[in-house]
This record gives sequence, structure tokens and C-alpha cells, in this order.
Amino acid sequence: MYKLHTKCRVCGNTNLESVADFGATPLANDFKTKSEEHCGFAPLDVLFCDSCSLAQLSVVVNPKILYSNYSYVSSNSNTMFLHMEQLISDIKSESSIRSVLEIGSNTGVFLRLISGKGASYVHGIDPAQNLAKISTEIGIPTTVGFWSRKLAEQSGIRSVDVVIARHVFAHVDDWREFIDALEVVTWEKSLVVIEVPYVGNLLNGNEWDSVYHEHLSYVSIRSINRLLRGTRWQLSSVKRYSIHGGSIALFLRRRSNSDRTVMDDVFESKQFKHSSNEWKSMASTMMSELSKGPVRRVFGYGAPAKATLWTSHLGLSSKHVEFVHDETPQKQGRFMPGTDIPVIDGRDRMKLFDTGIIFAWNFADEIIRKEEWFEKQGGRFIVPFKPYLTGKHA
Repeated sequence: MYKLHTKCRVCGNTNLESVADFGATPLANDFKTKSEEHCGFAPLDVLFCDSCSLAQLSVVVNPKILYSNYSYVSSNSNTMFLHMEQLISDIKSESSIRSVLEIGSNTGVFLRLISGKGASYVHGIDPAQNLAKISTEIGIPTTVGFWSRKLAEQSGIRSVDVVIARHVFAHVDDWREFIDALEVVTWEKSLVVIEVPYVGNLLNGNEWDSVYHEHLSYVSIRSINRLLRGTRWQLSSVKRYSIHGGSIALFLRRRSNSDRTVMDDVFESKQFKHSSNEWKSMASTMMSELSKGPVRRVFGYGAPAKATLWTSHLGLSSKHVEFVHDETPQKQGRFMPGTDIPVIDGRDRMKLFDTGIIFAWNFADEIIRKEEWFEKQGGRFIVPFKPYLTGKHA
């Protein structure tokens, strides 16, 4: 199911320090029906490399288990749409977008959007057959497979203007293979855009529910600069975004076509330990909020991967949270990983409840506006991360 990871994937350092250990945890997107067998549990322990400041998990789960039939689909929220619009605008300010390749294209939503902004050729690559099928059905040609030099060579894709990888790079075990494969599909003036959650936001906001087995690495600028040392690529600029609790887009150019560099950031192991302890304290606080009266019935709102650490760490079951409302068809009719909490389209049932936990906290403002009727009838929302309460029980 998984292999141990004992050597830094950037610099090869074997003296890695454990800075946040959450014990055995279910796989974050292991949504199963009653009749299906769960994949099981794996250690969730974050190791820090003092040499290059990369934080990385102590295990690598077999990617075929994680991604062959994937339940995460790109959000269709207004928050995500506005983010993609801004990202495309930033890319257009740096490069031609006549031809675009997306690694980890999911359901093709981003490629469909950028094709309407001037891209005449788009192509997606994704390992999940179920998502590639959706993408193809909306007119986005998609190659099924894991990004590698071999796949790049077999794809026939060459000399694209832009290669983009949105929130997939941190899922990759072999970063050097990833960078090496870019040579096949790019040309001298190509722009490579890698969007990842930023480790600085994780630490400053105690966003430890973004730690799960798909996210093998927690990316710093220093670690990327170290990775690119000795390659044809260099980090020419970094754009910052609020999406997913704080993300960065790394803009890479070939050294022969860029005179810009980005300075290293600085992180220490003690920052990780302090922040993870703060999160655990915050989780205990949220659990105590659930027991405050008058509380009759509790549901969850949103079943993103980040919800799994909350339910696992707090030991939540259907006795605590009766159901989780989520509009993703791939998750409905299944259970939160490692629990007996059903995931359903539960909007009609919400009116029978007085408390909702917004697990999809990164979309909390939009959700609260959308569901304002719930508070008007006297209900309350708990937003676990901030954390803050809304409604009459706040």
C-alpha cells in the first residue's frame, strides 16, 4: 500500500526530522459504499529537511491506489472560477497561450476556460480514467496516465507555449522526473506554471488539515530553487493567491530565456512543531464547541480531502455528525473515509438540524452567503479553522 520515504526528494538528505505526527490516518479521498472495501490506513507523519527546507511525508502511498479512480473534481464554485480567471490573466501577461498542456487536468474545467481566452490548442493529462472521460466528453482531449518522460514522449505533444500543473506537483514523488519530462513538450520560450499550496500559509494559518497522503510535499521557494539547481530551468517569478488557504504559482523559464530570479524563503523545524501543536489545540476547541448547548443535531458541509483529518483526529462518527452534505456526485452515497458518516445531497435535511460544520472552510464565506436561510431559521455554522461561529448560538 505504501513505501517508507527516508531521503529528501530535493537534496537527498537522510537526516529528516519529524515535525508533525498525526498517526495512522485513512486515505483522504477513500470514499466507499457499504459494500466496498476501504483501502485502509497509513502513517501521516511530516518530516522536515533542514538542508533545503522541504517538508515531506514519511510514506508514499501507491499512486495507483490514490488516483486510478479519483473522487476529487475541480470545484465549480464562484470562488474557484474567479481564481482561475486571475491565474489565466497572470499567465497571459507572461506568455502566449496559443497552445496549453495541463498536467493533472482533472475534468478539464481549466482547459475549457483558457480555450475561451485565446488558446487554440489544449491538451490534458490525468491518471484518473473516470475524470479523463468527463474531460473528453466536454471536448478536451486528454491522455490517461501519470506524467513522466516516457508518457511525454509517447503523447506526441511538442513545443507548447504553456505547461500548467495546478495542485498536482506536491502529489508527485519523483520531482526530478517531473522536471526532466518538461524538456520533451516545451521549447525555448515556453512558460511552466506550477501552482501549489504554500507552506508559509500552512504554518501561519495552522492549516494542517491540508496534510494528507496525496500531498507528499509542502513546498517552499527555497526547496524549488534547490531542485532547479543544475537544470535548464529557473524560477523567474512567484504569484500569490488566496485559494485553498493560500497558494503560490511558480513561474519557470529556461535559464537562457530569463534574467529574473526569486530569493529563498526561510523556515525552521520549530515553526512546524509550534504550528502543528496549535492546530491540535484548535481541533480540541472545535470538539468542545460541538458539545455546547443548545445543540440538537449536527451535520457537515463539504467533503473535501481536508475533512478527513478532522474526522480522523477527533474520532468523529455518525453519533457526532449525522451526515455530510456535498454536491459532488462521485462522493454521494458513500461514507467519509474511515467513518460511518454518510455523504449525501443533504440540503433538504439541513432544516432539521441546528449546527453545521463547514469542512470546506476555504469556501466558507461563499457557503454562508449561499445558505443564509439556515442562520435565519436559527441555525449556526462552525468554521473549524478560523475558527469562528455564526448564527444565533455564536
